[in-house]
Formats: sequence, C-alpha cells, structure tokens
Amino acid sequence: MKHIKKWLAVILTGALTVACAALPAAAEQTGEPETTGEYGSGYWLGGYTALENEAGQPVFLYKDNGDHVMIVACLDTDADQAEIVIPPTINDKPVVLNNGALDGTNAWVYIQADGQEIAYGTAEPKSLTFSEGTTAVSGGFMCWTVEQVNLPSSAKAISDGAFSNCINLSKIQLPDGVEFIGANAFERCLALETLTIPASVQTVSADACAYGSAWVKYMGADTVIEDTIKAQTVYGYKNSTAETAAAAQDVRFVALGDANDDGYVNNKDFARCKAYLADDLTETETVAADITGDDLVNNKDLARLKAYLADPV
Repeated sequence: MKHIKKWLAVILTGALTVACAALPAAAEQTGEPETTGEYGSGYWLGGYTALENEAGQPVFLYKDNGDHVMIVACLDTDADQAEIVIPPTINDKPVVLNNGALDGTNAWVYIQADGQEIAYGTAEPKSLTFSEGTTAVSGGFMCWTVEQVNLPSSAKAISDGAFSNCINLSKIQLPDGVEFIGANAFERCLALETLTIPASVQTVSADACAYGSAWVKYMGADTVIEDTIKAQTVYGYKNSTAETAAAAQDVRFVALGDANDDGYVNNKDFARCKAYLADDLTETETVAADITGDDLVNNKDLARLKAYLADPV
C-alpha cells in the first residue's frame, strides 16, 4: 500500500470547516502518524494520520486525542459514491467527528506526496451511515446534502447539535436503545417531517427539534423533556411527560391511540384503526394510529390499542 507522507495543508474558502467523503468498506488503517498539517487559516493541529483504501487513496484524516480519535476531514475519492460510512473505532479508540466535519462547502484538501501536490475536493453525500459498535453520535455535522442517516442498534446517545442544520435530512430512525438526545440535536432539520422518539429514550434536551420537525412522537410515558419542544405537533401517550410538556408550552398534543383525533382513546379509535386497512385515514390520524412507532399501521397497532383499552397506560 502506498502511504501518504508528510505535509498537509487544508485550504478553506469562506469557512473553517471540512467535509467527509465516502469511506469504502475495505478501507485500511495506517500505523503511526505519517501526516502532519494545518487546518483552517492559521489553526495548527498537527499529528494527522491518513486512513487509506486499498488503492492507496486517503479516505479521511484523523487526529489521535488520547482517549478518542477525531476525524477532521473526509476526502472525495469517488465522485459517484454518495454514502459516507463512519467506523466506530480507529486503533481501538472511539471515533468523534470534529465540529463541522461534514460541512465542506468550497473546501479543498491539498496533500503533498512524493513531491507531487494532490488536491482532494469535498463530498456531497446523500447518505450517512454509522457502523455497528458506535455508541455515541457526536455533533456539528451541518451537512446540507445528506438526506438519510442510518444508525446502528448500538447507539445510545445523540449528542448536542448532532444533526443541526442538516436541512435536507428527511429519513432517520432512532433505534430502540437510544437513551439520550442532546440539545439542538435536530435543529433546523427542515425536511424531517416526523421524528419518532423510542421508549428507551430517558431524556430529550432543550430545543432538540427546534425550527424543523413538524411532528415528534414520544413512545415513552416517562421520558424527561427539558425546557422547550418547538415542534408543530407532539404525539405521545395520555398522561405522559410529553403531554405535560406540550400543554406547558402550548404545543398541539395528539394522544397515541387517538386515531380519530377527537381527544379521547376509546373503542371508536379501534374502529378507526380498522378503517386504515381501507386507506381511509387522514395524515394526522395515520400518525396517531401508529401506536407501536414502527412507521406502519397494522394489526400490531390494533392489538396494542386493544390492550390499552383493557389497561390504560
């Protein structure tokens, strides 16, 4: 494998951020740091290491910060590859994305190798995937092009500002097992129409969905919702913390199970859920009828509603 050798300069136009390009599944890790460089305009970091693919191309640059590895730049080695895959560890240390690491507008990375200067542009990914084993998703992506995010079942925390300003993000499913959602985690996710908060989530921090999400579905009855919601509609169980928080902030609340949207959960809703099989629900009713939170309305929801009527949450 041909290794990238020393001296790296990152030249940014209009911003001090860099972007990530696709990380091939076959990428290999380099050994001791062989690349040093400069990041931004006069901000010296040094100690960069290039992660290369089988063709000897650097796919991203990282810095060993002792207890973790911080990705500071991802390189566009394949213009046709629209997915970024983030590994959970490098050299057995957890990976953290540097603030703004996926915001690569007008950014270029110049690497001098074997006396030749090679320029790498920044990617415009449509999809972002975190590999299994990732437990915390760090923040500050600000990736305007990403439309879909795939999270592993190992994810436990969505950090502050993780997907802030991902204005085209329209599809993300939080796996059951996530326990914490940080402040402004989905701020200005303008294309994200529905965000389902699984029952495993214990805390949703302030302004987690500010200025973006139209609907937020809280699947847990006792999830702590801090300060503000800033969503157009909140879906949750009757008498839950979601209902209390929505009422305190004058946000519209729709009870899960209230399929006919009349403010009550009763046998009429059971009949309304059955009507869904004939495709006879409005958009609001469809979201409320999805009691199990799997983005489907089917017999599982009917069974859950029947159980609720027998023994309300």
